[in-house]
Amino acid sequence: EYQVIGNAAPKGICGSGAVDLLAVLLANDCISREGTFTDRAEEYFTLREGNDGQEIILLDQADTGTGNSLMFTQEDIRQLQLAKGAIRTGIDILMKKARLQPSALEKIYIAGSFGSYLDAENLIKIGLLPAVKREKIKNIGNAAAEGAMITLASDTGLADADQIRKKIHHVELANQPDFQEKFLQNLNF
Repeated sequence: EYQVIGNAAPKGICGSGAVDLLAVLLANDCISREGTFTDRAEEYFTLREGNDGQEIILLDQADTGTGNSLMFTQEDIRQLQLAKGAIRTGIDILMKKARLQPSALEKIYIAGSFGSYLDAENLIKIGLLPAVKREKIKNIGNAAAEGAMITLASDTGLADADQIRKKIHHVELANQPDFQEKFLQNLNF
């Protein structure tokens, strides 16, 4: 099942749709932990060799708005792996520095317009977020703009923001001694 913005014929896959598709493919053993298509993918899709490695055909050209088949490629998976690996490594390093375990997290906020469309369960399924209870994860939309408006509209907003700024510690993730090792581990699903 899928939805198309504007109820038109599909032209591509949005970012949140790619995350959801990846989670479904993983749940149905169509993609291995290492991120390659498995033989099981052929039970559901046409699997073929394409310009970017193996690919599955999601929709035939007659069913799209471009006149081309809609594919999900090995390169698509690789790009998702790289993004997921980097984000999860950042989470792991910051939690280690804060001496926190995932179970200690009270809330995880997902911000930004893109973040508004990400499904928390699927983020956990692909390993981007630690395995926490779903109700701890909240999509909050454009938090930066809303926070700026609240700060500017408040009598104490700028002073409060300055106090928060003084408590912030910059962590250069790529310079952490275990960054490379954790990143490589986090590439797997």
